[in-house]
Amino acid sequence: MAGVLLPPAVAADVLRVCADPDNLPFSKAEGPERGLYVDLAGLVAERMHSRVEYVWWLSFYQIRALRNTLLAGDCDAYFALPANADYMGRSLARTRPFLDVGYAVVAPPSFGFANLADLKGKRLAVQYGSTPQIFLAVQEGFQVTTFRTTGEVFAALAKQQVDAAFLWGPEAGYENQRRYGNAWRVTPVAGSNLDGQVAVAVRKGNDTLLASLDRVLAELKPEIARLADKYGFPRAK
Repeated sequence: MAGVLLPPAVAADVLRVCADPDNLPFSKAEGPERGLYVDLAGLVAERMHSRVEYVWWLSFYQIRALRNTLLAGDCDAYFALPANADYMGRSLARTRPFLDVGYAVVAPPSFGFANLADLKGKRLAVQYGSTPQIFLAVQEGFQVTTFRTTGEVFAALAKQQVDAAFLWGPEAGYENQRRYGNAWRVTPVAGSNLDGQVAVAVRKGNDTLLASLDRVLAELKPEIARLADKYGFPRAK
């Protein structure tokens, strides 16, 4: 019996994508670099035989952004959300995760460590309000200095005011690649809510689009890896 040929993933003529207009290396509304999510959305739309349109909304308050874009019906897919986030579970559906993200330790290439205990006694930098700052605040034996911005942390590293830093991995990797010529080693860390995965969100009930997105994202796995490298995302285990 002959096999059944499945048709390619098909969506509407236009795929409306919600994204943050100023959040490199993930997304950018204007400029020579558009970010991983924007580049990926273009590839997804192409595979779905659609053209892509963007609905821009700052994602600092993500729940508000979702309510005013995806849940308001202004767009079809939100690139992207934490895959395991439990908010708006009755209103949203998510694809399978397509990318690992998390915090990383940024340090000179010669700086060696294998686990958290190896960092005791070292001068560590964290960013104000970040998960590493909160986590290390309740640990004993760590010498921590808090900075306001990623740029201030990199400046402290360059001046040898600190030995290593805990930073958001995608941003640290991007800045290290673009501004510092990969002068620093950016090592992803795991555990204690320091790492996770992201997925594309759609409105609950939009099963056809969800299935198409899942299918296309799986097909684009090699391209996603190349985009992660392009934007400096740390991917070493």
